[in-house]
Amino acid sequence: MGAYRLVHRWLGYDFLQAAGRLSVRWSPGSGASRPRHAPAPGHEQEFGFDPQILARLYVEPNLQDFNPPDLDTDPGRRVSKEPALQWFRDDCARDITNENGARILFILGDAGKGKTSLLVRLKCLDLEKPLREGHRAELMRLNSDTLARIQAITDPIHTLLLLDSLDEDPEAHHASRGAAERLRQLFPHLQRFFRVVISCRTQFFPETSPHLTDRPGSFCLDAYRCPLKYLSLFNDQQVDTFLRQRFTPSDFRSVFKRLLSDKADQKLERARTAARAMESLRMRPLLLSYIEDFVTGEGATQLDHRNRYAVYDFLVSQWLQRERRLNKHLGLDIEQGWSVATALAIHLTATDRRKIPRAELLNIPGLEAIDRFQIESRSLLNRTTHFEFQFAHATFQEFLVARALLKNDASLTGKRLRLSPVTGRFLIDGYSMLGRTINVKTLHGAVLASPCAPLCRLFLGVDMIEVSPGTFQMGSPENEPSRLNDEGPQHSVTLTHGFWLGKFPVTQGQYLRVMGINPSEFKGPNQPVERVSSREAVAFCERLTQEGLESGVLPPDWEFRLPTEAEWEYACRAGTTSAFNDGSLCTRPEGKDPALDRLGWFDKNSRTKTHPVGEKQPNAWGFHDCHGNVWEWCLDDMRMYRDQAESDPVGLLDGAGRVLRGGSCWYDAGCCRSALRNVSDLDDRYRGFGFRLAAGQRLGIRGALGRSAGLTSESPSYRPWRSAGTQPTRKIS
Repeated sequence: MGAYRLVHRWLGYDFLQAAGRLSVRWSPGSGASRPRHAPAPGHEQEFGFDPQILARLYVEPNLQDFNPPDLDTDPGRRVSKEPALQWFRDDCARDITNENGARILFILGDAGKGKTSLLVRLKCLDLEKPLREGHRAELMRLNSDTLARIQAITDPIHTLLLLDSLDEDPEAHHASRGAAERLRQLFPHLQRFFRVVISCRTQFFPETSPHLTDRPGSFCLDAYRCPLKYLSLFNDQQVDTFLRQRFTPSDFRSVFKRLLSDKADQKLERARTAARAMESLRMRPLLLSYIEDFVTGEGATQLDHRNRYAVYDFLVSQWLQRERRLNKHLGLDIEQGWSVATALAIHLTATDRRKIPRAELLNIPGLEAIDRFQIESRSLLNRTTHFEFQFAHATFQEFLVARALLKNDASLTGKRLRLSPVTGRFLIDGYSMLGRTINVKTLHGAVLASPCAPLCRLFLGVDMIEVSPGTFQMGSPENEPSRLNDEGPQHSVTLTHGFWLGKFPVTQGQYLRVMGINPSEFKGPNQPVERVSSREAVAFCERLTQEGLESGVLPPDWEFRLPTEAEWEYACRAGTTSAFNDGSLCTRPEGKDPALDRLGWFDKNSRTKTHPVGEKQPNAWGFHDCHGNVWEWCLDDMRMYRDQAESDPVGLLDGAGRVLRGGSCWYDAGCCRSALRNVSDLDDRYRGFGFRLAAGQRLGIRGALGRSAGLTSESPSYRPWRSAGTQPTRKIS
């Protein structure tokens, strides 16, 4: 018994599965009688499946009432999911009403969801044991001869009819009719069956029914009201089940080899690593099935799943080849497929969108002459129930833009593109895969509309985070401990422009690379640079701007600069209104405040020296070291707060002083609060004076900063803090 337990633990549950599958193998020419679990001859040829392999590898998917792409715009919607095979068993066990359309069930999903696999598996299960006693399942692919084959079935009331691929039915693409007309032709003949299941791609499904949006789970066509289900994407558990079934030995020879070697376990672990590299694409059964190309045997070429560009290039290519192979009479050839998908991706990126209405599809340059069906159902797109189109995975859009940039696609010319961090990573991996040196400026004829964080990191060595426009409460409430007079009145501020801000304060290593010197008292390449004046910080920004423009990383009308005081506090708070940016209050302004101990370096935990950036907890937007470590210079001079809402406020740009924010490792917790304001002269280079890099459109170009552009001390509309007739409560230096 002990030996059995040892073998069972070593081999795992799949050993018992393998033993159970050792029934006689049947082939049409073997001379043996066909066992009950073998499918009727012709199904393997018609559907491209070996049913025995399917039975071993099949992972039961889930069904749901809502179209999965709709959940992207309504992520809070609760969706009930049911195991598909169990749902069909329960469905076949009940009596189904014969009302118009009630017996005709539609299974929808976009490419690669496993619609055909589900119907083939249902047929196989019915051969092993009828899904309903006294009934049988008939499986066929929708084609020109389908109507004749349906009429030839002798006992329809005791038949479960499985009709696959309405989207590939030539009769549904006839010049004189579409899918809706094809269904009108079939429906009268389908009413006689116990249950009819029709599979179809969501993109191609008829749009005549408002119930797709108003009444989930049903589809109406004329007087027919039919039930409808969508196939869900896989979850992590289903993915791992597939990998275990695919890469765990199932025959006796391989099973006992496993006793002597751990190669099978290593292969499974490589498969799991490769699946993680596929990211959300692994949740689609079709793409997951290509995992073998990432986990190969001896003598085979193995794809580098560590290179994200290589993974996507392979998977998208396989997808397009499959479309061409399955639908030669309908789909695009491979090059057209790439061209259509790329044009869509560039158009959506240039217009800063993820979805496109149907009416706009054919107005995209380069796509006017391509049939609408080819665009909608053969180009990696999903369709929502509101009849908008989007890529099946958001990352397809970023990958295709990066691929176009690498190939200098002509459709990029004149486009203004906002490259997401994902696109930037694809570009870097793409150049690595091609073995070429990156030169962003010669990548394309397009113009960058904003910086790209991975490219900034690669070319300039700085980590930047994009900050979206928004409104926040600037200053502090009157009851906040350690509050100073210049922090009020607290007021609403709206920033109408987006900008980029450094994830960390500028480090000594970054400053040394650009300026050639390191003025810091406490040395360390990853420690924040300090003893820097405002003028020197601005000089750093100007030199880095020149580098960014020369490399092509920075758009022509952008610059690196210091953040305005309002931008700094907005990014520091990250949606909070409390003393510290994690929502905590300042409970011990002059002691070792427990909240600040998690967030920054101050006088009670720093040992009176600076520390490497990023060691403390970031705020909700990803910014580190906003509290303590070093004071951070801002772009503008201190201004007087007003008890009224403001938009894009900026202090004097030609005054003698500049604001500093954040506190430092030499000051108490009260001086490190989000609202605390400091001011010092432009040329002051005190210990602990550092800065954080910002990026935005040039102030002289962008009108978004309103009064900031060209603001001088002669401007009557602004009263700077220093001219308010009072002295500062304290000047912190």
